[in-house]
Amino acid sequence: MSHFIFNYKEVNISPYLRPIIIFLQTIEEDIEENNSLFEKKKKTKENMLKLLNLCKSMTQRMKDENINFEFKDQDYILKLTDELDLIQYSLRFQFLGLFAYIETLMTFHIAYTHKIDSEAEIIKFSNEKTFKQFWNRYFFTKNNEYYKSRKKIFSKTNADTVRKLRNGLFHFLSPGQGIGMIHHEFSQKARKIEKKIFKKGAGTIFISDKDLYSLTTDAFKLIMKDWSDDYLNNPELFQESIKNVSSIVVRNGGHKIQDKHINI
Repeated sequence: MSHFIFNYKEVNISPYLRPIIIFLQTIEEDIEENNSLFEKKKKTKENMLKLLNLCKSMTQRMKDENINFEFKDQDYILKLTDELDLIQYSLRFQFLGLFAYIETLMTFHIAYTHKIDSEAEIIKFSNEKTFKQFWNRYFFTKNNEYYKSRKKIFSKTNADTVRKLRNGLFHFLSPGQGIGMIHHEFSQKARKIEKKIFKKGAGTIFISDKDLYSLTTDAFKLIMKDWSDDYLNNPELFQESIKNVSSIVVRNGGHKIQDKHINI
């Protein structure tokens, strides 16, 4: 018999269910890696400029000590910092990655709720109605801590608008009407822009990559809590449901392969 106990800090599960959690963890690691690129680039540029200033300072000290040395590489370092600016953080593709993660969670939810693992059957339930129910249950709910902390912002939108954003990005690489994307560093500016737009009678709001990621993280916890409660209330029924999620992961789940694992 499977067991699945989640307390919002850690999960205690049967060994054969570990692939589900490991699979989701690898997705989250990829998303966190993408999230960190902007900060890593910013930090690298700062460190390179510090290095340049240190070299200049050392060169001046050497001149003061009558040591014959000329620092000729400052233009090279400056060129490298300029090249860093050319490495752009793609907000559009970060949102696409997050929505793909959310689609994975919704697929698991469908498989678990309807006790199915057939791709054809899951596709039948992957519709507008399911999307809205899923979002209202796990994302736009007072039980989602991030939603609750930003309720003033999220109350201006709904699951239908988010679905239009998702569809716009997947099929046209552009957000739909009523909602826009913004980098989390500019969230405060977004609120000012919204006020001006709302004064003109429009209803557009902006959500950041951090907003969507944090909403998804808390939604994931709520899904895990539902599974845990189901196990505690009815282990046999939980077993019947979770085996479908496990089946999907075993059949379709990707695996990370590092260079050290490839003996070529």
